[in-house]
Amino acid sequence: KQINDIAIKVDGKYQWAKATITDAHTLTVELPQGTTTTTILYCWDDYPTPSLYNTDGIPAPQFEISTK
Repeated sequence: KQINDIAIKVDGKYQWAKATITDAHTLTVELPQGTTTTTILYCWDDYPTPSLYNTDGIPAPQFEISTK
């Protein structure tokens, strides 16, 4: 399943990224070739549309993950 509203920080700037759920415990985020990221954000835009839910149908809250 594709997940919307994922942003990554590349070279100090945020950009949208493609992300998919690859199994019950893994969210895979695609990075542009030859880049690395230090931060992954979910639903941090002004009017987010959640697309990540738990098994009870409750949407995941906003989150920020450091990849350092």
